[in-house]
Amino acid sequence: VNKVIDGTTVSQMGYTLDQLARAIEVRAPVQVSRTIADGTTFSFEWFKDAVARAVHSGEGTMIVNFSNEHLAGRGSGGGHFSPVAAYHASKEMILVLDVIAPEHAFWVKVNALYAAMATLDKVSNQNRGWLFVSSGSAHSGASPTR
Repeated sequence: VNKVIDGTTVSQMGYTLDQLARAIEVRAPVQVSRTIADGTTFSFEWFKDAVARAVHSGEGTMIVNFSNEHLAGRGSGGGHFSPVAAYHASKEMILVLDVIAPEHAFWVKVNALYAAMATLDKVSNQNRGWLFVSSGSAHSGASPTR
């Protein structure tokens, strides 16, 4: 069993995708699947479909892990986690709820968010990605754990 990291480490370094998944699993009776935005196995098109399924199924929550700096056009920088609230398919835009400043929810192009997730997390030495958290066994917005 993997140990969940302590609060001091989180405040200094943040969570990796795996660490957040584990922290959620040990604190709540939910299922969490993790997907790495690697551009190959889980491509942009795959992500776009997963977002639509996650948002429209009502079966759980998608949490994206992305580089704020990459999204803002300032390099690849540190990571950030936020839940996805909505998807506008015809405009290919996602509504992301900012967990640090909830009043700053923002719409972002799907391809821009995917590119910000397909950046290297220097702590885990893996690309970022997304989690799908559900209370049941159905994971319509998730992918196989990788």
